[in-house]
Amino acid sequence: MSFDRSLARCSFCGKRPPEVGPVVIAAPQELGRQSTPEALPREPLRSITIELEQKQQDMTLLVHQLQLYQKHFELHYLWIRPPFPSGFAFVPRIIFFLKDNTGAQWAGDRGGMLLARPELASYPYQAVYQGSARFSPPPSADARKMTIRAADPLGQFENPPLHPWQFEITL
Repeated sequence: MSFDRSLARCSFCGKRPPEVGPVVIAAPQELGRQSTPEALPREPLRSITIELEQKQQDMTLLVHQLQLYQKHFELHYLWIRPPFPSGFAFVPRIIFFLKDNTGAQWAGDRGGMLLARPELASYPYQAVYQGSARFSPPPSADARKMTIRAADPLGQFENPPLHPWQFEITL
């Protein structure tokens, strides 16, 4: 079987070689920016345990911890949902919109990690993902409350479409 490479296209962006460069999905944004191991502290300055859970349709989002570092903060969560079909070529993500009581806002998923955790699934029709989203700068010292809105980008294709999850936390 032969393959005509002149017809090849990137499955992500649709461009043909040599137009397309490497495509990296679900990698931390800070990757490659650190010059020394102490560039990003490994231990948070403060951790807030949240343990809030919301369900909609066949999915659950559990927001369990907020970690504050000197130059950024991380939101840690578990996402429980039906498994993706085999051969599914999309990296699952949760997109966040955060706003604190001072009016500061953060959006996106900002290069956090997302790991499949099959050992945490209780049933064969469940998939569990453990994720974190990284944002900067951290909230100011005046911030006392934060609203977290989270959406599954694929939820727009559900019937009925999924609404964003919403959590309120005290800092």
